[in-house]
Amino acid sequence: MTRFLVSVAILIAWTAAPLAAGSSDSTPPSKQCANDKDNDGKEQAPNCADSDAEARRLFTSLQQAFLNLRRGTPGQLPVPIDDIGALASTQEQVMLEHALSCSVVGDADTVRKGVADFIARTQADEVIVTAMIHDHAARLRSFEILAETAIA
Repeated sequence: MTRFLVSVAILIAWTAAPLAAGSSDSTPPSKQCANDKDNDGKEQAPNCADSDAEARRLFTSLQQAFLNLRRGTPGQLPVPIDDIGALASTQEQVMLEHALSCSVVGDADTVRKGVADFIARTQADEVIVTAMIHDHAARLRSFEILAETAIA
């Protein structure tokens, strides 16, 4: 059985799972998310909202938290901001893109396609969803959208 942890915004919890038996692709799932060779510990982060723009804004809490961890200044989950580029250098933005390359951020259609692509790529049998979105109501709404997307 292949298992992946899927977070809805961020959860720094890593899983390394083998590919499903019989898969012809010998690349471990943790190496399939980005083209770079060092992708161990990748997580997929479906961040659902009513619009792609709102989902990207909510996702900045995850980006800030990850950036703070990399800077050695962990803390509480930051409130979302309009532009992560205002806080992160170009090098840090590249690091964030790499570290969070399996994330799916957007409205229901974007997330439906992104999660389906992730499952097809990794042959996951099970997807476990967690969330770290700063606003509790937005986190619940994200789960609702994801649940509606999964049922559709």
